[in-house]
Amino acid sequence: MIDHQGASKRRAIINIRLAKMQNCVEALKRESVDIKKLAINDQYIRIGGNGYTLVSLGENSPLCGFGTHSVVTTDGIKKHIQGVVSGKYHAKAIKATRVERSVQSYLIKKAILSDKSLLKSLNIDRPSRNCDILFALDEVQVGDKNHKPSTRCDMIGVVINRDKAFPVLIEIKYDRLLTELRAQLNSMANEYIESQDHFCNLLSASVGLKIEHLESAREMKKIIIWPALDNPDHAQADYGDLHKSNIAVLEFNRFNKMPAEGLSFAPINADVIWE
Repeated sequence: MIDHQGASKRRAIINIRLAKMQNCVEALKRESVDIKKLAINDQYIRIGGNGYTLVSLGENSPLCGFGTHSVVTTDGIKKHIQGVVSGKYHAKAIKATRVERSVQSYLIKKAILSDKSLLKSLNIDRPSRNCDILFALDEVQVGDKNHKPSTRCDMIGVVINRDKAFPVLIEIKYDRLLTELRAQLNSMANEYIESQDHFCNLLSASVGLKIEHLESAREMKKIIIWPALDNPDHAQADYGDLHKSNIAVLEFNRFNKMPAEGLSFAPINADVIWE
């Protein structure tokens, strides 16, 4: 039996959180916080439903928080930044390398230092000069343990295709588990459509562009980033099928720790992004 009341309550909570995230983005812009300077110092302000979280972009602590809490005001995040400068807060180093964290941290830092553009870092060719892929948000979650199902996306970006801008979902995984990744991306695409107005407003605030509405979840552009195989002949993904599902695949070179500048990407079927 479908719990329509529960579903409506869950959707209302999701929309409220997205609206709060939009307010956080806009407030941060009004305060003219220098996000490039933060990125140079391996710091990044994540926007979430609970406010602002200062996380590390450093090699030894990718995406680890400085402290354990979020703050809800711009004054609070400014004080938190000062706390890092003074040595009050530290990002805890992680012992075992989390490849996904390292790749995501690398891409976020490169994007912020390139006016949010991901194109050069991802090694993606564009059909014209007025095409781009911009980073908007990371670790976006809808739903939670009290309002299931809960779905999360590593990164959400914006595809600029000449005079229009569209959302793109980006998932980074070390394991090439296509079935699980496809299901996760499709789930997030459905959530996006259900809260499309709020997502559009949030992305628009993040990148400063009008975001086009999608007719259905099938129109959502999606990018999977995973490691290249040692033997390409063993690849099992049907890239033709992925193309039909609006999924582009990029492969990165394998590594044991975060070598930053040594990380490289090879697009497999990136042309689907521009179609």
